[in-house]
Amino acid sequence: MTDQKEKEWKYKAGSYRKSEYVEHAKRIDYTELHSEMNEEERLFINGLIRETRPGRLLEIGVSRGGGTVNILNAINDMPNSKLVSIDKSDTYYGDDKVRVGDDVFKTFSKTENLTLIVGRDASEVLPVLGEKFDFVIIDTAHVHPVESLNFLCALPYMNEGAIVVFHDISLFYRKSYEGCSLATRILISALAADKISTFEPSTTYISDHERVYNIAAVQITPDLQRYIKNVFHALHIPWEYYPVDDMLNIRALLSKHYDNDCLRIFDNAERVNLAWHFSSGKTYSLDRLARIARELPDDTVFYGAGENMRYILNMYRLFKMEFNYTIWDTNHANIRDINGICVSAPDFDLHSETCGAMVITIGNVEIAAGIKILFENNGYKAFMMEDFLSINTGVGAGAGVDTGAGAGADADTGAGAGADAETGADTETGAGAD
Repeated sequence: MTDQKEKEWKYKAGSYRKSEYVEHAKRIDYTELHSEMNEEERLFINGLIRETRPGRLLEIGVSRGGGTVNILNAINDMPNSKLVSIDKSDTYYGDDKVRVGDDVFKTFSKTENLTLIVGRDASEVLPVLGEKFDFVIIDTAHVHPVESLNFLCALPYMNEGAIVVFHDISLFYRKSYEGCSLATRILISALAADKISTFEPSTTYISDHERVYNIAAVQITPDLQRYIKNVFHALHIPWEYYPVDDMLNIRALLSKHYDNDCLRIFDNAERVNLAWHFSSGKTYSLDRLARIARELPDDTVFYGAGENMRYILNMYRLFKMEFNYTIWDTNHANIRDINGICVSAPDFDLHSETCGAMVITIGNVEIAAGIKILFENNGYKAFMMEDFLSINTGVGAGAGVDTGAGAGADADTGAGAGADAETGADTETGAGAD
């Protein structure tokens, strides 16, 4: 970025408190609304919008819509400015009876300059929209790596010179969040860009410590894009949350817009964190689970399409293995496609003629035990999740699954109970392999 452009950016960033901008922002009375930003933070966003007059705006993370109200007010006399707001949920996280964006509909009778998309992740929405944005606000879950993934997914859809605002960059100072919610701070610290913030640190929301800045903005520059690999490297910081439902869309988007070096870093970070979240506190590794999965009989049925099953499907993707098995679930909400695999209702009258294997992935132990008995009576060799992970696959090529293994069978490391699972898996099967 040229010196002149840097000066222009810093001037615009520092002018958010112009009196006419403040006056415009205060047209909205937030007394009855549920804004999760304090007045200074709202003025910061309002002033940047008023100063830069962006054409296309993107908001990722809506909640009840207090921030959306602030943005819509800032552009209400800009006929060429349009806002797209995306929230992964369709209900407010604090009350599932309240819809996302509720404050918007309470405040404005018409929202022709707003496209509100709920119940879908930004990684799914942005490629479909295919638009480029001039101004972006990211204010989502505040658990690593959510903000970093939001940003990496949105960056290809930002114009050079676009301004990006991040909220809750200091949330971890609040007593109830102490030691966590570092996600946004990790992200902005990894960005190779000047960061600007409010003149007045937050005292109303982050109130348990000394006054700290809780909102910041950067501008998309050639340098930021040149050193974007820094953000990918930051993904190796342990994830507080594994976005099990969105990884297929996220990986597809990243593979389209980033080079192979970035993708190798991403795949390695995802693999480590998938293993950590899925096997935390247990004595098996992701490599071991993948090896067991490769040797399952062709007629294996997986019962349960919840979180455990979605972890397993992500493992198949990471290890580049095809999943050709049947998935059953009785929960109507789960009878859908997950990661491109069709889930169907079970046939309780179906008898297995080949003594096929059934892996019961549901978390409710009592229900799982009942299902296990039912299908064992139908001729299946049924396994609870822990039984499945204790299957002795052997170490030779083409070794069969020993479906007679007990629930407490040791892993085939030759070690005693509780030993670490083997680490000598063929790393060429990993997603990060050349």
